[in-house]
Amino acid sequence: MSGAIEGKVREIVSGAVLRPVAPDAELLESGLVDSISAVHIALTIEDEFGCVIPAMDMIRVFATLHSLVEFVAGNATRGI
Repeated sequence: MSGAIEGKVREIVSGAVLRPVAPDAELLESGLVDSISAVHIALTIEDEFGCVIPAMDMIRVFATLHSLVEFVAGNATRGI
């Protein structure tokens, strides 16, 4: 997995929630990321990496920062 992708995704998520986020932090289940933040993060990731997170996969992709990074790494069309 690209360290550059992980760093940028971590920056995007941390900026949305206004605090540092650990790779294994639960995002949605813990309430760290709410629905508005999730949409903001998803749109920023789409702009930055060219990958769209399907609505039906949001819960799985936003489970942890690590799962979000894995999704981006596997689906990015730019920014890598």
